[in-house]
Amino acid sequence: MTKTITTVEVPLDDFVRCNKNMIRLLRVLHRKGGELSTVRLYNTASMSNNYSYVGLQKAKRMGYITRKKIPKPEGQKGNDMIVNSLTPKGRALLETLIMV
Repeated sequence: MTKTITTVEVPLDDFVRCNKNMIRLLRVLHRKGGELSTVRLYNTASMSNNYSYVGLQKAKRMGYITRKKIPKPEGQKGNDMIVNSLTPKGRALLETLIMV
């Protein structure tokens, strides 16, 4: 399978306007050390699950974050946790936007 990469130049203001919720999530991740569970990320950003999910998936698809499933600690109820981590590409985006 061949992967094709296309680069499109977009004015910075347009990129920010179209990706506000994704950028907000990236900023929260950065301020909290670069790694948070999905639930904590949503709570810290004061965003609802439904609204945030689109931005989170977009950030993953664009390579700004990675997501990995880890088991909950012994004695805690519920499903495994998904931990979101900021990638170097995500940090570089925030530095470019001067939003760190």
